[in-house]
Amino acid sequence: MSSSSKRNPMEIEFLQREREAILEQWQSELEKHVNRHFFAEGFGSSTTLMGQIFDDIVNAIDKNLYRNLNSTFDALLREGRQPALPVGDVREFIFRFVPAARVVLQRSYPDGASTQAEMIYQRLRVIERDLRGVYSERMARNLLGVMEQYRERILEIWGQELPTPIVSDHFSVLDEEDRRQFLESTLEVYLTMLRGEDQEMLQAQIDAPARSRLQNYIHNVVEYFEPKGFIISDMQRALNYPLRLLEPRLFHKLAHSLSEYRIALLSLVDVLQALTQSFSEAYNERQMKNYYNEVSIMLHRIKNKLTAVPTTMETILMIPKDEAEMAGDPMVVTNGEAEILNQWLLKTDGMLEFVGKTLNCDEPARESATARIDALCEAWTDYQSSVSVWKEAMDNIRYKMEPASIEMDNELLHIVYEGGKLTAELALELQLRQNELYQREPPRRIELDIYTLVRRAFEESVAEAQSRNINYQLFAEDHGVYVFGVEAELKRPFIQIIENAIKYTPQYGDVTVRLDYDPGHIIFSVKDTGIGIPEGEEELVFGLCERCSNAKDFNKAGTGTGLYNDRKIILHHNGQIDVKSEGVGKGSTFSIRLPIHRRGV
Repeated sequence: MSSSSKRNPMEIEFLQREREAILEQWQSELEKHVNRHFFAEGFGSSTTLMGQIFDDIVNAIDKNLYRNLNSTFDALLREGRQPALPVGDVREFIFRFVPAARVVLQRSYPDGASTQAEMIYQRLRVIERDLRGVYSERMARNLLGVMEQYRERILEIWGQELPTPIVSDHFSVLDEEDRRQFLESTLEVYLTMLRGEDQEMLQAQIDAPARSRLQNYIHNVVEYFEPKGFIISDMQRALNYPLRLLEPRLFHKLAHSLSEYRIALLSLVDVLQALTQSFSEAYNERQMKNYYNEVSIMLHRIKNKLTAVPTTMETILMIPKDEAEMAGDPMVVTNGEAEILNQWLLKTDGMLEFVGKTLNCDEPARESATARIDALCEAWTDYQSSVSVWKEAMDNIRYKMEPASIEMDNELLHIVYEGGKLTAELALELQLRQNELYQREPPRRIELDIYTLVRRAFEESVAEAQSRNINYQLFAEDHGVYVFGVEAELKRPFIQIIENAIKYTPQYGDVTVRLDYDPGHIIFSVKDTGIGIPEGEEELVFGLCERCSNAKDFNKAGTGTGLYNDRKIILHHNGQIDVKSEGVGKGSTFSIRLPIHRRGV
């Protein structure tokens, strides 16, 4: 194989000048990426051999004749017959040459702004591509030939066994076209890796990060399968399945040469492991990011509510926020004011009792009217003197006990109550999620009779609908249709959507549940005459810790996690959940669309 680009003497000069530094860095790179016996038992133990291979590579670059490296590969393969030297280590030995050279280049030009450094860097990228190509030509030629020869047969068998327990029943929820597209793209990325083209960069779209061919495949597969709830072991079995299909064909093709068979087989194993490892790392990262994002949103909601609690109580109690701020008069009656109020009431009661006794004309008059008036005046003067001391406090108490003041206090206390209640609900949900992660078992997917599932969900809410005088109806026929999924998960969205319709529909309204069918799918829908959804807020109902503006007014309770989790569950079953509403006060229609299970048709 030869490079199509024009040779630039600068990279040759650089490689020769930094020969010793690159050899040292090359060995350091290998220690991180090959098995630990590599240097102890094979060609890696010989610095002389490494130097010779370095010179072979530089000569190939200089003469622009990469095919001359075939003899170098043959020498490596002969060394690779040592029991401790897998073929994959031979690949790493070659592929780590350019990364080592790049590290030394960065050290030589630390500012990275040199035009010469940039030209050498770009040339090293071409050299890396060429080395991958010559490796592919020598190591994977036979394997590529077999894969191309049996391509359609491999895709056929792979496609037949993908949605079965041999790989995973979960794949049966996918459309046949989607399964075929996944298999074709996976086979193509294996061919790309074997040709050494997997690190080639694709043309980046506007506002999209640049990705290599391998990165683009991993990104697309993770983006498609993670929301559908596939577990990593299912995906790993699917990605590794070509080994079962190709191994007997490789043996048949290369039975005449054990060496060639070994090289082809281990080259296949090598790319299978590389792809599954890259996928697993990306899949785990996506799952953990989603989990942490959900937890972060819920904790943010808790924080906001908890922040409102002390702020509201500071307002009610007029607690100073810092030492420099003076405490104000609380909005509620304080302990001191309650004591003054009690003393005033006692004093008033005493005064009234005295007045009553003094003015009681039914008793024989033992005293003159003047004496009675003098006694009353003396008592009244004493009463006024006491009350004047309490005047300011009593004015405050009267203000705080006015209906408007009490109403404001109640509103503020309700904010505290709702914040505490919602915080407790979200904290409980977080705890349940955490417990699920600790105790999670692999979900068991089975065929589910959709008519039975819908009817049970309907019947669970009959009593609630009757208590609210809701006109509650079910329109469904049993067509013997099945969906495929986890029963404990899938029944939740059906029940929740019905319960929400009843909850947000005023008394004497209508809630209608339907089960319909179209080719390949079931459509479950719930239509109500409830509060409806404000225009532009349809997607908001499915957001984490989000609720429609009018839902908060109609029913203040709610964490905003129910429909978010419902959508996740439906996506896990390769379905869709949507809502339509003509606006506030005009009701809503929620619908779930799920694929009919092929074995249940």
